[in-house]
Amino acid sequence: MILYLHGFASGAASTKALWLQKHLSGVDFIVPDYPSHRPREAVQLLSALVEEHLGSERNPIRLVMGSSMGGYYAQYLANRYSLALVMINPALNPIDILSPHVGLHQNYVTGDPVELTAQHIAELVDYEVDKPALDIVTLLLVDTGDEVIDAAFAMEKYHGIGQSVCYPGGDHYFRHLDQALPLIEQAYRDSIKVFKK
Repeated sequence: MILYLHGFASGAASTKALWLQKHLSGVDFIVPDYPSHRPREAVQLLSALVEEHLGSERNPIRLVMGSSMGGYYAQYLANRYSLALVMINPALNPIDILSPHVGLHQNYVTGDPVELTAQHIAELVDYEVDKPALDIVTLLLVDTGDEVIDAAFAMEKYHGIGQSVCYPGGDHYFRHLDQALPLIEQAYRDSIKVFKK
């Protein structure tokens, strides 16, 4: 099973989440709505979800996938629980990215208000992964044209760790899902092999 984590001010019904569920046929997904702008609450909720499904004999979570801010949380959960990891245009330095944007925002999916505070940003440091695990299946996917995250920062952090693919152009949505789909499918297959050992 794949746990998919949406980005900041997004939701379970995001375009990317729906696209991936449609195109990764035969793969079960958990796509929670979670408060991505409130790190402590988000990680508590997501950790409980992972722990609930880790013990499932029928269909445990094998891989955590995250886009943007979801990539930051996915990185933390994968390292904490030894899960396979796929990150799509991940916000791996969210303090730098979000600090200028303290204030009120609108959820892209639901239209609900989202208030980002300085306290929320301060909480992010607790979930930083300084040294990513070398022994888990890892796939990093970035677009050079991303206007939100620093693709070069992500590529440098994951240099020599798993597989990293940098596509020319694109934007923060990540315009190369079609091209990246076989890599995501392979990461999922590899995650199953690892758990069967």
